[in-house]
Amino acid sequence: EPKTIDISLIDADEHNFYAADREKEEKRTQLLAEEIMEVGFRSVIEVRPVGSRYCVIAGETRLAAMKLAYEQTKNPQFQFIPCYVQEDDDIQNRRRLIIDNLLQRELTPGLKMQAIEELQKAYRDEKEAGKKLPGRIAYLIANDIHLSKSQVGTYQTVINKGSDAVKEALKNETISLDTAAKISSLPKEEQDELVQEEDLNKDKVNSYLKERKAPKAPMEEIQEMSIYDYLDEDDEMEECDEYVEAVELSDSDKKLLHEVLDNLNYYITELECDKTRISAMENKDIADQVREGISELIEAIEEINEIIQ
Repeated sequence: EPKTIDISLIDADEHNFYAADREKEEKRTQLLAEEIMEVGFRSVIEVRPVGSRYCVIAGETRLAAMKLAYEQTKNPQFQFIPCYVQEDDDIQNRRRLIIDNLLQRELTPGLKMQAIEELQKAYRDEKEAGKKLPGRIAYLIANDIHLSKSQVGTYQTVINKGSDAVKEALKNETISLDTAAKISSLPKEEQDELVQEEDLNKDKVNSYLKERKAPKAPMEEIQEMSIYDYLDEDDEMEECDEYVEAVELSDSDKKLLHEVLDNLNYYITELECDKTRISAMENKDIADQVREGISELIEAIEEINEIIQ
């Protein structure tokens, strides 16, 4: 049964990143407050007890609208709000806050990225607390917000390797998710420089990466060649490597390689997390050996990443 609680005793959740867009939230709050003042409050929010006070799990905008309605009218009917009081642990409530708010909003790439980042932190905190998770973090997040594991892996690449400028560009929708993931493979200084280009897309990034990897011959080794350079040199020509044409991949092959890349990047993320956890071991000698082994494994995965790309 819902419990009626004084609005002055209920606080916003510090983990609610959705409230960061103040301008958009203020508009939603004002519209909802006007509706409440006209027809009354017709909903229930969810809270959790924190000492003698409460913290919102679901319904922060509704609470803010109720507070605004009371502030503007001083009508006692807006001073108390019906609440479901939940006794779940803090990490579970953080997950519910993220998921419930996400379902009420337009799912932009930037919003999905922030939700995945917060869910990733919440699951890692559960793992650190000793709770056994029912699957890998990427799989659990994919189930939470109804995305494929491959998509979650792509977002995780940007979250874990992307610069602040790349993340901001994705939030502002000036670049696509695929473009952001591609850029994130570069050093952060290059990411910041590249993201400033106008009309940046995946093809431009691919061209940049291809040019970046191509070996550059010293100027003194560059010379014009003539057809006469190749006359009467049949024997030498036979020893040359056969010319190999560029291979066109089918859509299914491209999809498979894309999924493999996402999986590799996901494992790097998990292994980096494990390296941090290993540091807490009391036996530092064993910890150093394990960390060294994890580092070698990460290097091997990164080499495979380079081959596939």
